[in-house]
Amino acid sequence: MSFPGAATAPPPILGIDHLKLPTASIPSRFAFYTTVLRDSSRSRTSRDAPFAVILEHAPTALLVELRLNAAQAAAQRGWDAVTLSVATRADLETSRAWLVARGIECRRVLKGFKGWTLVAVDPDGAMVRWYCKETHEWDENVEVGCQMEDGCRPDTFAGETIDILRAHVSRISTCYTHLQPDTCICI
Repeated sequence: MSFPGAATAPPPILGIDHLKLPTASIPSRFAFYTTVLRDSSRSRTSRDAPFAVILEHAPTALLVELRLNAAQAAAQRGWDAVTLSVATRADLETSRAWLVARGIECRRVLKGFKGWTLVAVDPDGAMVRWYCKETHEWDENVEVGCQMEDGCRPDTFAGETIDILRAHVSRISTCYTHLQPDTCICI
């Protein structure tokens, strides 16, 4: 079967239209993201019973939709679907101090393989990560530090994955995600 225009390439993708994040509580996650994004210029909600709200980060035109879905939010606890960017390590430190002063749980700034990172935890338990554009020489001796509130316990990970990671990375860096309660894998 032949389709008209099938040989014609589709138009280019212009970018990401918006991010969609599940939440158990629109008001608490809305407050978190309006604090984190600081330059959120407007929000829109659904007309009837609110099932979603959309924030716009004015400087980048990024749209973030917070969609009411408690089960999906729980499933993504510990996941870092959003990674923001700042220019320098000093910007990460300033951002951390600003967020902590507003009651947002943050970890200390950690040295990664080529730059530095900061992680905050949102009201649904998801991680929001910041990277800085400032880099340092490639370094496999990254700082050890867990990003989850209950600490990183790689020795509780069942299976061979942790041994494989230890064989390939000289020091384990940041806790990336909880695979199950009381278990995390670090990379």
